[in-house]
Amino acid sequence: MTIGDNIKKIRKEKGFTQQQFAKEINISQSYLSDLENNRKNISTKTLELLSEKLNISMNYLTTGEKMLRDLTEDEIATEFFSWSEKMNEDKRSKVQKISNFFNNIDNTDLSLIEVQFLNNSIKFFQNATSDEINFMQVLLLKLNEYYDAKYHDNYDKNEIDNVYNDIKNSFDDFLKKYLNVE
Repeated sequence: MTIGDNIKKIRKEKGFTQQQFAKEINISQSYLSDLENNRKNISTKTLELLSEKLNISMNYLTTGEKMLRDLTEDEIATEFFSWSEKMNEDKRSKVQKISNFFNNIDNTDLSLIEVQFLNNSIKFFQNATSDEINFMQVLLLKLNEYYDAKYHDNYDKNEIDNVYNDIKNSFDDFLKKYLNVE
């Protein structure tokens, strides 16, 4: 849609006739008609005036894309509901993936230490904050990089040791904070 199309659409949504709106913004009806029908280029000053009088963002006026301030309460509620549904769908999908993973584990023979590790991991993730989970994700990625580097000949041993020490220190600090230990 063009700017003129947007002006006309939004003006009508706001319940103004062309004559009423032209009078409201102190321009002639014919000039407003020219703007709405794309026969005249619109100045920035006029865009600002239209935006102010229609109580919308200039972005919405020029692109037709609503920003938060352009949404009605019903639209905000609808968007929030849609976003909430998507978040719940994502959560259900993740829970299903985890459930499938543990169902597959059930069919394997695990040592006692592996069972304890998984049990402790589950307890941690049930109670952890988003920041704690994000930290663990980064830590595990770093640990994976460390093991990849450790078993390749083209990595410097000092660099590998530094990465390991960084991971170890980060995890030690995290555990102390998580367990409230000084």
